[in-house]
Amino acid sequence: MNCAGFYARASFCNVEMNMSVNEIPLPEETQVSHEPDEQINATEVGVARIVAQEVNVSDSAAGYISAGEVDFKDGFLGMAQVRHIRMQNSAAGIVSAGSVEMQGSHANIVIAREVQAKEVRPIILLAGSVEGSVTTTVDTQRALLGGLAAGIGIGLVLWIGRALRQR
Repeated sequence: MNCAGFYARASFCNVEMNMSVNEIPLPEETQVSHEPDEQINATEVGVARIVAQEVNVSDSAAGYISAGEVDFKDGFLGMAQVRHIRMQNSAAGIVSAGSVEMQGSHANIVIAREVQAKEVRPIILLAGSVEGSVTTTVDTQRALLGGLAAGIGIGLVLWIGRALRQR
């Protein structure tokens, strides 16, 4: 697919511009890795990896975050393995955490013991307890039923195949 015909409106350095997707300048990729007892604050950057005890990110993109406490606002996150994360108006690929607070955010997969949510749209949600308004495609019960059904289906196919070969 050729992206030359697609246009995007972007704001860099408070200057509005219209250009094709192929011409949009990307922020420099930055790798931040610190000792677990440090605090990281990132604003308007692209970060490949963050390892720290406390992380505050706003208006940024992060590939991977491993931390104790994360506050993530208005950004994009690839994967997070954290103890506690607060997300506002953000998007994430995979979030694995002890507790998750999300507001107006989207995530492909959320795995957590506790989820507190307001206007959240994860595709797959595996959680011990959920409070708030969450719209999911696959929740914990559906994932368990899907796994059970897949296991029974595969077992039947293998059993029938074995029975036919023995004849």
